[in-house]
Amino acid sequence: MLPKHPHIELDYAFTIRHAELEDISIFYQLVKVLDAELYGQTTTTQGELLAEWQAPEFDIARDSRLVFAPNGNLIGFSMLHENKDMPVRPDIWSYVHPEWRRLGVGTALLEWAQKRAKENIALIPEDARLTLTTHVYHTDNSAKELLESLGFATHRGRVNMIIEMNEPPQQPTLPDGIRIIHYPEFNNLREVYRVFREAFRDHRGFIDTDFDKAFANYQYDIAHDPRMTQDTWYLAMDGDKLIGFSLCAMSAWDDPHKGWIEDFGVLRDYRKCGIGKALLAHSLCDLYARGLRKVGLNADASNLTGAIRLYENAGMRVFRRWFIYEKVLRDGVEYSNQG
Repeated sequence: MLPKHPHIELDYAFTIRHAELEDISIFYQLVKVLDAELYGQTTTTQGELLAEWQAPEFDIARDSRLVFAPNGNLIGFSMLHENKDMPVRPDIWSYVHPEWRRLGVGTALLEWAQKRAKENIALIPEDARLTLTTHVYHTDNSAKELLESLGFATHRGRVNMIIEMNEPPQQPTLPDGIRIIHYPEFNNLREVYRVFREAFRDHRGFIDTDFDKAFANYQYDIAHDPRMTQDTWYLAMDGDKLIGFSLCAMSAWDDPHKGWIEDFGVLRDYRKCGIGKALLAHSLCDLYARGLRKVGLNADASNLTGAIRLYENAGMRVFRRWFIYEKVLRDGVEYSNQG
């Protein structure tokens, strides 16, 4: 049962508990309500959500809470995701059905999330800062209001970018000695992940953790992503050395007719010499040749590597925005890369 709230009276007929695998169908139905409210459509499947619940980094008993109305309907949830090796920046995904808002349900879920996140204090270095984060869609004013009332603040965000191609994109011009191949020719997922990890060391939020554990999680995610097609993974090579990647899919999470750039990066020593520009152009050209006329991606709005400028120069524009809200639960040394 939901406890009495110090600020808002809650009906004891509301019930809160952790999720169980058998709840996946009703959870999926509520996620569809969320997606319809915020985005209009989605391609998220029940199988994807189940895979997230069964992922190695997710403890369904500790990391989830569901709220049920007096009639037994699922009306809210909160899911906490974190790097189990160094859980200094847990992130929460929470939602309350529009018909059940302003009754204290969202507050109760966020207070659970803070209490759960504080359990990490015993697991992280004594001097480490512990920060709880969450992403809020730019039109979700009720979520912004609730978070700010509970001491969360936002100083940065993420963007969804899109390009609509009415004609074939310009062909890439590659620097001398650089070539682009497709993943099946390379066929080394471990090396792709190693380069991915090195390229993202410069990105906000990167935490250096055990490689083998992180690679096992990556393998799981790739195996359970129904949109991932490795023949649309484009790799930049310097001789036999992998130096950059554009890992694309033939459909996006929000539109089955839009291509998607899931991960994009170039090793630091190879930046600012045209490789990223060529890799992006190659990706757009190949996806266009496969019949796609729209391609999208997500990016940190304050990206530390200049990626936003690269995407804009290729003709992409901002399509959606999210605010990243944070609350420091224990101050200390920041163990993630924050620029």
